[in-house]
Amino acid sequence: MKLPLIDYTSDLFKKTDFENVLIIAVQHILDSTYSMFESLFDMGIKPQNTFLLGKCYSTNKEIMKKFNKKGVNVSEGSAKFDSHITFDKQFELEIKKFLKSIQKKINFKDYKKILLVDDGGHLIDIGNYFFKKLSNIVAVEQTSSGYNKLKEKKLSFPIINVARSNAKLVYETPFIAESIVDKLFFKLKKLKLKPKTCLIIGAGAVGQGIFNLLKNKFQTHIYDIKHHISDFGKIELSDIISDFELIIGASGNKITNNNFYKKIKKGTILVSTSSSDREFSAITLRKKITQTNDCHKDIFVNNIWLLNCGFPLNFDGKKNSAPPEKIQLTLSLMLSAICLATRKKYQKDFIELEPTYQKLIVEEFNKIESKSK
Repeated sequence: MKLPLIDYTSDLFKKTDFENVLIIAVQHILDSTYSMFESLFDMGIKPQNTFLLGKCYSTNKEIMKKFNKKGVNVSEGSAKFDSHITFDKQFELEIKKFLKSIQKKINFKDYKKILLVDDGGHLIDIGNYFFKKLSNIVAVEQTSSGYNKLKEKKLSFPIINVARSNAKLVYETPFIAESIVDKLFFKLKKLKLKPKTCLIIGAGAVGQGIFNLLKNKFQTHIYDIKHHISDFGKIELSDIISDFELIIGASGNKITNNNFYKKIKKGTILVSTSSSDREFSAITLRKKITQTNDCHKDIFVNNIWLLNCGFPLNFDGKKNSAPPEKIQLTLSLMLSAICLATRKKYQKDFIELEPTYQKLIVEEFNKIESKSK
C-alpha cells in the first residue's frame, strides 16, 4: 500500500545514511505500519537489521507473514495471548525474551546507531536498563501512555517524543475517535445492545473527541479525576457508575477498584479505548470464563459485557485500525523521527520532534486531504 504522505516524508530525508543502523521496534503489525517500514527499506534500512515485536491485539497475522517474507525478524510473541494473564505482564516478559534473543544473534557494539522505536513505553522502559552501557542508542516514542510511563525515569539515552508533538495531538485525535465510535456502533448492532446512557472516563484528547461524537447519540457524560474538567466536580466515580449502561475507558490507566464491579448495573457494556487491557482490569472478568487465545472475543460474564476482551476497540484483528489515509500522518511523524534519530546527536532526555518537520508534514497532509474531498 503506497501512502503519499509517507512518500513525501521519505523524500524530505532521502539523504539519510542508514548503513550500519539497527532497528528494534514495538509496533502495531498492520498494513499501514508495513508501508512506513517499506519506505525505510527503500531508503536503505536492511530488513535483516530490523527486529519487530507486535502486540497481540493489534497484530494482523497476514501482515506479520508479509514482514517475515520481506526478511524482517518478527517475534512469534507478536500474536501470543493468554486470557488469564494481564497483557502488561505478558508483554513485559515477551520484550525481555525478544531483547535476549536479539542479543544472541548480534553484537550491539557493531552498529553505528541502534534505534528503539516504541509504542507504549514498555520497550524503552526495559531497554533503559538493558542498553544502559551503550552510547549508540536513540529511542522514538509514539504514544502518550508511553511518555507518561517514562517521564519520571532517569534516561540512559535520548527519546524523540512524537507522542506529545503538537501535530500528533491536534490532528490524530479526531480520526482515532471516529474509528473507535464507528467500531462501537458496529459492535452494538452486532450484539443487539441498545444502551441509552453513556459515561466516558477520561477527559483527555481522545475522551473529549469521543464525547463530542456521542453526546447526541446517548445521554452522555464525561468523568475525570481533574475535577474542573469533569461533569461531576468532586463526586467520586464509584458514586455515579451505577447510572450508566455504557462505560468507555479513555484514561490510559486502571480505573477500577473493589467497588467498581459491585456497583455497576446488570447488562453494563465496558469499552476500552486506550493501550493494553488495564482500563477495567479486564483480567478480573476474563478469569471467570474458559481460557481463550482470542484477544478480540466479546465477553458476557456476571451480567457484564466486556467488548474486545478489554482491549482498545479500534484494534479488531483487521489489516488496519483506522483509515490508512488518516493514520499516515502519525506514521510520517514517526518516519521523520526515525530519520532524525539516525542523523543527529541528542542529549539523554526527551527531545521535541523538530517543529520545522512537523509543519511541513502537516501542510502536506492538509493538501492531500483537500484534494481527496
